[in-house]
Amino acid sequence: MNAPFYEWRIWRRVLLKALILIVIANVLYLLIQPMDKLRSYSVFGHIFPYRERLAVPDLDMRPQMISLETLFQSHVISLPKAPDEYRVVVMGDSGANGWGNADTATISAYLNSAALTLKNRKFRVYNLAHVGTSAMRDLLIGDTALDYQPDLFVWFVTLQAFQNIQSVGGLFEANEQRFTRLTARFGLDDVNAQAYGHYEDTWWQHTLLFERADIYRWLDFQTYALRQPAYKSVNQKVLQQAIPTQPVLSADDPVLTPMPNATWKALTAMSSLSSVPVLIVNEPILVVPGNTSNYDEWIGRALYDKYRTTFQGFCNENHLWCLDLWNSLPPTDYSDMPLHHTDEGNALIASLVANEIRHFLNKNQLGL
Repeated sequence: MNAPFYEWRIWRRVLLKALILIVIANVLYLLIQPMDKLRSYSVFGHIFPYRERLAVPDLDMRPQMISLETLFQSHVISLPKAPDEYRVVVMGDSGANGWGNADTATISAYLNSAALTLKNRKFRVYNLAHVGTSAMRDLLIGDTALDYQPDLFVWFVTLQAFQNIQSVGGLFEANEQRFTRLTARFGLDDVNAQAYGHYEDTWWQHTLLFERADIYRWLDFQTYALRQPAYKSVNQKVLQQAIPTQPVLSADDPVLTPMPNATWKALTAMSSLSSVPVLIVNEPILVVPGNTSNYDEWIGRALYDKYRTTFQGFCNENHLWCLDLWNSLPPTDYSDMPLHHTDEGNALIASLVANEIRHFLNKNQLGL
């Protein structure tokens, strides 16, 4: 006697029923649109404590390359703004985030320790820096942060933030709709805008079949609290690295030149998003003495000097509030990489930024 599932009519019936179930599931999914609600929900703040960082440093950042609405809802900034709060948002790369530093030893934490006030309003600083360098990525984060009533942005940038390469596509891909709005508003045309800034909203993009990857990423992120992030410590390692005698980056590197390239539009776009002041900080880099070709293992002198000249000129020409801290840290204040700092390095950066904020507010007769 043949097994019944070997008969074609049985297989056809099973496939037909499966197809009907798939169609029904997708129709119901289209009508309910559960991801619209799920994106604004996180177990952080309900089951687990709110996160102090928008992105927790990890060697595998894929679980955190998700909708910014979900990331923000998991962050302490999603709590209601206090009446006496002056809300400050810190953005930037892993150095600004505090790779290898405790939550209490990041630049944001030390700025909070400065206990700045403005007309009886207490400064409360939020760490929204991500991992990796990308000015366009930070623009996307800054645009989302406007939904949370910031009073001031402190944005750390460096040479590598202006690489015109598709370096952090995961976050752009997960936030294509928002990035498309920014692309249209500011005429963005870097490689990430070309790849992810032209989202077309069609009905089939809201089906279960199309959004199944979003559902998986959302579920994966909700379990992130149960994991131990794997990131490097701040043990002194970078000074032990040999610095090449030849330039590590040529002065005409194609992903960074010409300067300014298309990625620099992020600076003017960020300052034009709203009336919220934006302090753009050229963050410190490791300067190893005795090498005439390179400042460190990542940065060639000729290219970086061109970048600093361009940065200063761009800020002046576009009337941007900028602070250049490029050589403000001694070599001993760097940890495992040229953009990662020890606790002492973060404390020094925070004090310099706090002084700049005081100067700016006093100059504009806002008073501290």
